[in-house]
Amino acid sequence: MKKNVVALDIGYSNFRVAYGQGDKFKSCIFPAGVKEGHSCNIKAKEEHDPPFCVNIGGISHIAGIEPMQTETRALHRWYIESDQYLALFYAGLIQSGYSKIDCLVTGVTMSEYLEGTQVKQLTKMMTGVHHVAPNVKIEVDDVHVVAQPFGSYFNSILRNSMDRFLSSVLVFDAGFYSLDWALFHKGKIIESTSGSSMLAVSMVLEEVSKLLYKDCRMALPIAEIEAALRKGRNYVFCFGKKHKLDSYIKRATEKMSTEIYDTILNRLRMSENPVDIVVLTGGGVVYYEDIVRRIFPSSELIIEPDPLFSAVHGYYHYGLSKQG
Repeated sequence: MKKNVVALDIGYSNFRVAYGQGDKFKSCIFPAGVKEGHSCNIKAKEEHDPPFCVNIGGISHIAGIEPMQTETRALHRWYIESDQYLALFYAGLIQSGYSKIDCLVTGVTMSEYLEGTQVKQLTKMMTGVHHVAPNVKIEVDDVHVVAQPFGSYFNSILRNSMDRFLSSVLVFDAGFYSLDWALFHKGKIIESTSGSSMLAVSMVLEEVSKLLYKDCRMALPIAEIEAALRKGRNYVFCFGKKHKLDSYIKRATEKMSTEIYDTILNRLRMSENPVDIVVLTGGGVVYYEDIVRRIFPSSELIIEPDPLFSAVHGYYHYGLSKQG
């Protein structure tokens, strides 16, 4: 009998789930907002649609809502210790529909992976029996925690020739909370030249908010700008006037580009191998493409065709590979 695999990419803006058995799997994406819910009805899996109702410490929480609908939001390096993260983890388990999960794979930022503490912490926290709701429990047998860029690297290998990826490959993952990059040489992470930066999408949107305020004197929350972009709406309203976000995003990224440029090149200067291929992925692909092309003008650039799902699909296939 085939074992099942569940892959979770629990981000700060969205969380993604991939689940299935063998090559047949499903994947989905939901907003990463969580709040306490006083009237939260738990439904059977076949009846369930997000938002998800989960139980944490005897208190009902609603998970999978827009962050702008929440009162508080975790945007810090201790995210995995927050009720928000735990609620999204439970929501991912529920979405899979399994009462027992044979293999679960998730990821952490590159810096967290290198430091190691959160890898051990997450592995321990996710393994075992979880009482996700009253009278609902889900057991997780085997847990693997990898570096966030590894998921996209593994996924890119499946889509391309393995021979191409035996050279030096840099995966650049532009997330909401962090920018993560990992240099792979002959399939192995070169830790000394890999890392993370906080100059991520959230910082871009924070700068966009400041620029909008200068133009229209209206303080728009980052979550409101984020929600507009998530819905494919490339504008916001300030006092009834439409402001397109393209120019603001370009100005914001240009302002941050020098610092990003210096941060990455300072780490890569220790590498003995030139970067042959750059894989660009993550929700912030459109914000960072120009910066990446500037840093690596001679490298082949591969932009993941489905950047929001690249990591979680890689996690899933990695989980399959661990089954032998």
